[in-house]
Amino acid sequence: MAGDVFNIEVVTTGDVEVLALRGELDVANAERVRTRLLSSEASILVVDLEGLTFIDSSGLTALVHAHNQLTGRGRGFELRGATKGVKRVFEITGLTDFLTET
Repeated sequence: MAGDVFNIEVVTTGDVEVLALRGELDVANAERVRTRLLSSEASILVVDLEGLTFIDSSGLTALVHAHNQLTGRGRGFELRGATKGVKRVFEITGLTDFLTET
């Protein structure tokens, strides 16, 4: 989908790093997101989805892969703030267990 410019905003407070994803998370930037998530050295990584306007299967794959890798290393990983449309994609794909309700 063409449209929103994608960016990642990062805020680190102590052992918690928050990555706010803004725009469309799709095949064009999923690898960038996955790489950035996996490079985090924070004890707890929070991915803020509130600013996502679209997510496709490659975006979902990047998030789930990062979740599995980081939690497998004993790190905390949370997906928060999914908008109605993004949450619906998680529901359709059976991945709502990955979302953290706030």
